[in-house]
Amino acid sequence: MEDRLRVEIVEDHNDVLPCIYKAIGRKLIPFENNTLIHFDSHPDMLIPNDLNADDVFDKDILFDAISIENWILPAIYAGHLSSVIWIKPKWAYQMSDQWLYKTHFIGKHIESGKIRVTCLYNYFLSELCYAPLDELENAKPFKLAIFTVDKVTRSRMMPLLEESPNYIVDFDLDFFSTRNPFKSIIAPEHLEILRELFTFTPPTSLDPNGIKNCIENRNEQLRALKEALIGSGCLDNILGDRLRPLLAAGYDRITLFDAGSTFDDSELPHHLASANEIQQMFLEVFRNTIFIKL
Repeated sequence: MEDRLRVEIVEDHNDVLPCIYKAIGRKLIPFENNTLIHFDSHPDMLIPNDLNADDVFDKDILFDAISIENWILPAIYAGHLSSVIWIKPKWAYQMSDQWLYKTHFIGKHIESGKIRVTCLYNYFLSELCYAPLDELENAKPFKLAIFTVDKVTRSRMMPLLEESPNYIVDFDLDFFSTRNPFKSIIAPEHLEILRELFTFTPPTSLDPNGIKNCIENRNEQLRALKEALIGSGCLDNILGDRLRPLLAAGYDRITLFDAGSTFDDSELPHHLASANEIQQMFLEVFRNTIFIKL
C-alpha cells in the first residue's frame, strides 16, 4: 500500500543515517530539505572531531566518522536535512525550549576545514562547534526548534510541520528512560571533581570579543585537561593535584576525559523512568505529535 510508513530499526543511533541515505537513493524521500523530528534524551548535534567538511560528501568516510552523538549536523551540511525539531523528555537540559524555528548557519570553517555552526547555544560553544558566519564558506541556513515533550501541542507543532511536507520521524528509546553510563563506572565524589574541572563558563557577553574569549578559554581548558589525562602533561601543578585522586583510583584515563567532556553547563541526562512514567510519555507523544500529520 502506498500510504504505509517505512520503519527502520537500528542498534546504534548513528546507523540511522545510512538508512536515510538508502531512502534517498530509493527516492522514498527527497535528496534535500527534509525535516527531522528527533525524539531523544540527547541532541546528537555535535560534530565528529576527525571529519573534514569536504568528506561529508563521501558516504564511506562519513559513516565511518560519525557516532551516536554527532550524526545530525553532517547530514544538515550535506543538504539532506534543512530543519530539526528536537523533542526531549523533562530530564534533558542540554538546550532550552525554542518553540518557533530559529535559523542558524552551518558551513566549512575556512581555517580548520571542519564543520562549524553559528548557533550560540552553550551546547555548541562548549564543544567548540561554533564559528561566526564570516569564518565559514559554503554556508547554508538550517532551522532548529526544541520542545520538552509536555509542552508539545498541535497548535505549536502544526506551523512547523507545514513549512516542509517532507519529514523523518526519529525515535531513540532512551527518550523514555535513560542512563548516564559514567555514573556506573566512576564514583560520585570523583564525578564531582570532573564536573568542577570541566564545567564550561559561558561568555560574559555575546559580542564578538566576548564569544572569541569564551572559545579560546574553553579550548585551552580542554587542551590542558586532555594533555594531563591522556597526554604527557606534567601533574606537578594545581591541575595535577586535583586529578591525582582520580588517577589513584585506577580509572582508565581516556574514560576520565570522556566522562569529564560530558560536563558543560549541564551533564548527560540520567533518569530511570517508572513503568507509569513511560506509559504517560507514550500517551503524550501519540496524542500530540506522531499523529498530527501521519
